[in-house]
Amino acid sequence: MPRSFVLSQPAAPIGWQMRAVMWWMAAMLLALVWCPAQAADSPKADSADQVTLQLKWYHQFQFAGYYAAQARGFYRKEGLEVLIREGGPDRAPLTSVLSGSAQFSIGDSDLLVARIKGQPIVALAAIFQHSPYVLLSRKDSYIRAPSDLAGKTVMTSDDQGGIQLRCMLRREGIDPRRINIVPQSWRLEDLIYQRVDVISAYATVEPAKMRARGIDTFEMRSLDYGVDFYGDILFTSEQEVTTHSARTAAFVRTTQKGWEYAMSHEGEIADLILTMEGVARRGVTRPELMAEAQTMRPFVLAGASRGRAHQCCSWSNWARG
Repeated sequence: MPRSFVLSQPAAPIGWQMRAVMWWMAAMLLALVWCPAQAADSPKADSADQVTLQLKWYHQFQFAGYYAAQARGFYRKEGLEVLIREGGPDRAPLTSVLSGSAQFSIGDSDLLVARIKGQPIVALAAIFQHSPYVLLSRKDSYIRAPSDLAGKTVMTSDDQGGIQLRCMLRREGIDPRRINIVPQSWRLEDLIYQRVDVISAYATVEPAKMRARGIDTFEMRSLDYGVDFYGDILFTSEQEVTTHSARTAAFVRTTQKGWEYAMSHEGEIADLILTMEGVARRGVTRPELMAEAQTMRPFVLAGASRGRAHQCCSWSNWARG
């Protein structure tokens, strides 16, 4: 089951690094208090509560638990009418929640930065127990380690693996200024045709897509260099938690049920995803979805690690660029 936790308000004014550590420690300490207890004891949401979940990317197995909770009626049984809105490069999860266009969304380590900067967001559950972000290179480029990145062009963005990249470089003593970091284009062709040397990617999706196109790749994981983050963090706004606490608890509770169902009925959910708008147009196939599901299992079902705050590098360094 995904491990639930809540972020506490960091104190001010204190240093960036100490604020980050306090923030993370508070999240870990509250992990066993707010969500599990509230999910068990809170009443159902008000009748026909309508909420929007903004996905962080296009429809794929990465969001299977949410699809399952909706399709199997888990949300509806709790009085929730949930609109699941497909994401994409032009729909930033953080912006969607802060603007009120969505009540819930999914983010990553960028949430930590936003919270430190005072944005009123609250994390509800870490779906991935380890971040699935990797740095992906062509195997024939012989880029295998962080030291190989010097002088290379790396395509990434801060809300899609960029923060992990900078943390890994810092831990390895590599100045990010030695690397040409360019914005994500979201096109695999840029790596295939060697317009860039490395891209940030999801371990559960892009490597398989590259193999399907006959190209062998190498995955550089920040975890192998002492940098580990949670991934696909379900979050909301402080206003949602304060104003609609029962609704928030119901959404978390039913989403957890959805993930339990999805990971034990992978074929059923894959078939459901194939019926969603835009999936066929993008050329997604059932074998691809099933492969994604299998690759996700160690990320979603892994035991939650302890004591990660000290592993994530000096926050003040990368926060300043």
